[in-house]
Amino acid sequence: MLTFSLEVQLPSSWKSISQGIEHLVADQKAHREHWKENHPQQEIYLLAAAYHEYRRSVDGVTASVFLRSDDPGLAERYLAVIPDYIRMYSRLLGPYPYDKFAVVENTWESGYGMPSFTLLGPRVMRFPFILRTSLPHEILHNWWGNGVYVNYAQGNWSEGLTAYLADHLLREQAGEGMRYRRNALLRYTNYVSSGNDFPLREFQGRHNEATQAVGYDKSLMVFDMLRVQLGDKPFLTALRHFYREQRFHVASWDDLRHAFEKVAGHSLHDEFDQWLNRRGAPLLHVGEARAQPSGDHYRLSLKLAQDQSGPAYRLHIPVAVQLGGWQRPWQTVVDLSQRQQTFNLAVPARPWRLEVDPQFDVFRRLAPGELPPTLSEALGADSLLIVLPAAAPSPLRDTYAELARAWAEQNTAIEVRWDKDVTRLPEGRAVWLMGWKNRFLPLLGRNLQRQASISTRAAKVNGRSLLRSQQAVVLTTRRGGSSGAVLMWLGCDNPAAFPGLARKLPHYGSYSYLAFQGDAPTNTLKGQWKVLDSPMYVTVKQEDNATAPPGRIQLPPRQPLTTLINN
Repeated sequence: MLTFSLEVQLPSSWKSISQGIEHLVADQKAHREHWKENHPQQEIYLLAAAYHEYRRSVDGVTASVFLRSDDPGLAERYLAVIPDYIRMYSRLLGPYPYDKFAVVENTWESGYGMPSFTLLGPRVMRFPFILRTSLPHEILHNWWGNGVYVNYAQGNWSEGLTAYLADHLLREQAGEGMRYRRNALLRYTNYVSSGNDFPLREFQGRHNEATQAVGYDKSLMVFDMLRVQLGDKPFLTALRHFYREQRFHVASWDDLRHAFEKVAGHSLHDEFDQWLNRRGAPLLHVGEARAQPSGDHYRLSLKLAQDQSGPAYRLHIPVAVQLGGWQRPWQTVVDLSQRQQTFNLAVPARPWRLEVDPQFDVFRRLAPGELPPTLSEALGADSLLIVLPAAAPSPLRDTYAELARAWAEQNTAIEVRWDKDVTRLPEGRAVWLMGWKNRFLPLLGRNLQRQASISTRAAKVNGRSLLRSQQAVVLTTRRGGSSGAVLMWLGCDNPAAFPGLARKLPHYGSYSYLAFQGDAPTNTLKGQWKVLDSPMYVTVKQEDNATAPPGRIQLPPRQPLTTLINN
């Protein structure tokens, strides 16, 4: 750890960026800048270029933007929001640890976070969504990672905590926290297998989809489970204590555990141990639910099981119950610590339906029927068959084959065949159909009949017609019901769009359907199918065989953590 004083001599049109505070050095012969950082640092960073600098000071913190070309409009978009994020996280966690935050344009595409500044690529920083995704993530890293440093030898806790309090928190503020958590579990389910899984404590950095699913998604779910178990205020109190005690020190998962234990008032060793040191994830199974009257209330019997290999986890599982005459669901938490358990709950009215983990607050491997089919399920499959359209016109047929070969070269689990050589699609294996003239396309249409339709000229999704002559279309479904293998289809009659599709499709892994237009191509439609038959959602059997009235369990979005500082 070190503090430093740094003097830089530059060409007259250049500017430098480092940690700390900048002071110009009076010198008639040369352009010199002086940087001084008094807080303990792990490294010294120095960047320099012919930058255009824009700055603004708010509440004692200087916000700066360094661009390679003069663009006041772009700079203003960043300067307008940087102080708001710093103010929000300062109130949430504790004082911002530095005197400045700078957004610096890199020469190549990147998203690096250094103490008191971030280095973004020229295309990246011009995407409008970066202002509400990557920017708050990199600002928050000045608390986690660049304010409290990571003991990498004992695991990188920073990325998961930053993702939870930046990416997840902003979605939670928009009422979409549940969807974000479901997508985190979906990525883990689709990209992590027994062959590439590893304990969370071994995560140091992201290298591919599997390491991201463990190091970011599993990690953020660990923090969400702690929050649900302890409550919002104790959870936030623990994080504030951790930041106050560890600022400018190297900290580990164990230091985090001690902070949470101090607030909880009891040991959390077993909880941390199972999530940090075990591979894999729980797989829940909801069994039968029965109800019978018992005095002035009802007795609800619920069977739950863990179907994963290995020993049982200790799980705190939220349950929501739809009661007769109640507008809002009745909610509770059950503690599942055995392979199979039966819970007897006393509820104040007749229970009609129940849902286990209704807002996706438990880290687990999702059962096939509770998640929509998505691109990531196909692209992350252990075995994938790509079926090419032999009847497609010659230039287009060759383009499809070239795309398939490129995918197969990147993944040895991919097999490529022509549809004329396939008698029937293999059971239990992910399949990717290509082309409007693929002879298996009618099978896709039959499986999608509750969500979409396909003709020779167009696909119709959510009432929107996607013309074959204008759009590249991607649809996913499953064969044999909600638990079947994923079936994915790409229809594109524009060969110029294929290079762009090859680059872009992996970044749309959480979607069930997509549409693109033009040569670039530009995304014009994206979404997930609604889950129609979740195995976590069951109808309660009644002792008198009464039939449940129509309706669904509807839970209001959970209040974001920022509610605690706004009230």
